[in-house]
Amino acid sequence: LICIGLGILFKKPYPRKKEEFIKENLRQGGKEYAAVFASQKICYPSERFYGASAEAVFGSVSLDLRSAQIAEDVGISCSAIFGGIDIMLPPGINVEISRIPLFGGVSSSVKNVREESRMTVYINATCMFGGVEVR
Repeated sequence: LICIGLGILFKKPYPRKKEEFIKENLRQGGKEYAAVFASQKICYPSERFYGASAEAVFGSVSLDLRSAQIAEDVGISCSAIFGGIDIMLPPGINVEISRIPLFGGVSSSVKNVREESRMTVYINATCMFGGVEVR
C-alpha cells in the first residue's frame, strides 16, 4: 500500500516528451520567478511569451498573460508550497494541466475548444498546502 502511494506521488505528470517540451521552452527564453515570504506580480504587455517557471513558498506569484503574444505552444511549471500562484491567460487559448496536489489544489476556469489553430499552454503544477488558479 505504501509503495502504491509513493508511486502515485512520484509519477511523472507528463509523458517524457511533454516534460522535455517545458524544459526546452525555458531554454529558448522562458523566465523563472520565485516568491519566498513575498509576492510578485508579473505582466507581459505585448511581449512574446516563451514559457515560465513560477515558485511560491509562503508567498504568491501572479502571472498576467492576457496581453502576451503566444505564437506557439508553451509550458509553465508551477510549484506552490504554503503559497499561491495565479495565472491569467488570454481568451482563445487551450490549457492542459498536470497536477500533483498534496493538501492543496489546482483550479481552472478556462474553457477548452479543440481547434488546430489554437495554441495550448501546458501547465505542470505541484501544490503542497498551497494552490494554483488558472483563469
